[in-house]
Amino acid sequence: MNSKHIIFAASVLSVSLVMTACSDDDGFWDISTSEALEQQTNDNWNWDTETSDNSVYQSTFESATTVELRPQGSAKTLEGKSVIVTVVLDTPDATYTNEELEFTNSSIDRSCRYLEAQGDLYGKNVTLYNYSEEHPDLLYRITYDEDASVAADSSLAYSNGYIGRIQQLLKDEIPLGSIYDAYGTDSIGFMVVYDVPGNSYSQVYYPGYDDTYYEWTALFQYNIYGSRYENLACVAHEILHLFGAVDLYRVSGIDGVTQDIYDEISNDPDYEMAIMYNTYNEDGSYDYENIPQFLSNITLAMIGFTDDSGIVERYPSLSREHTAAFEIKYY
Repeated sequence: MNSKHIIFAASVLSVSLVMTACSDDDGFWDISTSEALEQQTNDNWNWDTETSDNSVYQSTFESATTVELRPQGSAKTLEGKSVIVTVVLDTPDATYTNEELEFTNSSIDRSCRYLEAQGDLYGKNVTLYNYSEEHPDLLYRITYDEDASVAADSSLAYSNGYIGRIQQLLKDEIPLGSIYDAYGTDSIGFMVVYDVPGNSYSQVYYPGYDDTYYEWTALFQYNIYGSRYENLACVAHEILHLFGAVDLYRVSGIDGVTQDIYDEISNDPDYEMAIMYNTYNEDGSYDYENIPQFLSNITLAMIGFTDDSGIVERYPSLSREHTAAFEIKYY
């Protein structure tokens, strides 16, 4: 059903840059590009494309440009209360349908519930507020004049300053202060939705960034081939990035994931269904109903669900000064 994206997707190159991302159809798994799943939902969200407002929620608060977000950026620790804000970008090349947006919102909602359940599993109280009929203020719909295809081409997005422009857009349009007051928490992450195919990725806070760095995920509604909706587990994978989880499916020296760590993980069958290593089913298919993946010992330590001393002793490069806070490594 996503034929509108296939021509564009064929021209997108998979580029490895310094960013957190979801393992996608780039050779990590040999899977077919079947038709996208027709997902039916029972929810009746109203996606009014004719609204003249930049956001569904209007606030009298100014952007919290003076709020100190260090050391973890806008999304603190997963334990406790956090807000996941959905930002739908209406770009010149976007042709959203209600069905698409309902599906994407459902994926975010299911992912939040999965993470809350993971908290219960490990004795942690996790509450994630996300856009729903109960929380309609957590959706912003913003008109933006650059094509979404720029975001999907990660090399272009980084080289031409696009990432910084979206960061500034979030600061200008979304007031942290009003969200803090409404939900009683200063832990906020953003899911920026794009109507193009691509490999979803996340922008997280590293020391040296602007003190008010908004941590956000570039969430593409379709996989890089434009053939099916983004995988449910990939959405949860990206949310975990916002709360300190590192990719385990590739070497990432900046995050302390060395070649030795990657080699050990990739040769350990116990990691085959670890969510930061693999976001597909065991047969390589997508799952739109459930998330069969688990949180590995490394991920549990990185997000603060378990004491990290054992992991750091085994993998010194993964040591951190602050729980759930990324640091720039040199490995």
